[in-house]
Amino acid sequence: QYETVLYTMDGHKTAVLQFTDYGFRKKNGPFVKYDENDQVAIETYLVNNQLSVPFKKWHPNAILSDSGQLLKGEQVGIWESWYLDGHKKDSGEYKHGEKTGLWSEWDVSGEQKSIGLYYRGYKTGEWKYYNQYGRILFVRRFKKSGSGESEIVNIAGN
Repeated sequence: QYETVLYTMDGHKTAVLQFTDYGFRKKNGPFVKYDENDQVAIETYLVNNQLSVPFKKWHPNAILSDSGQLLKGEQVGIWESWYLDGHKKDSGEYKHGEKTGLWSEWDVSGEQKSIGLYYRGYKTGEWKYYNQYGRILFVRRFKKSGSGESEIVNIAGN
């Protein structure tokens, strides 16, 4: 394997990756991408030139932004993301690069904002939305998957 460090024209390190052939075409092994401040922005692996498991991405302030699994460049399995201040933003599962199953979302203060299901990348069924005290504000039912159409079916106290 041949570790290669890539630099910008002005000398900033942009990435470190490994090639497994003399022609520098086959990329396999750890992959690290750096931002303009020379801080780690992305850390993952390359398998046959494609991003693979695990995957981590950081905000410019060095707070973790996204964490999950990649398979042949697609998001799979459980993923989590965070706001710039470190509060969790959302969490759920990907299948074939699309959100699926149960997802939870939090607001910028760290309080749970909503919970519901995704199907093939779109919100579906009933989603519960919460206030800052953890009480249900309302329930929204998403109609035909992917249409974005929804209706409020229950408001707190009713």
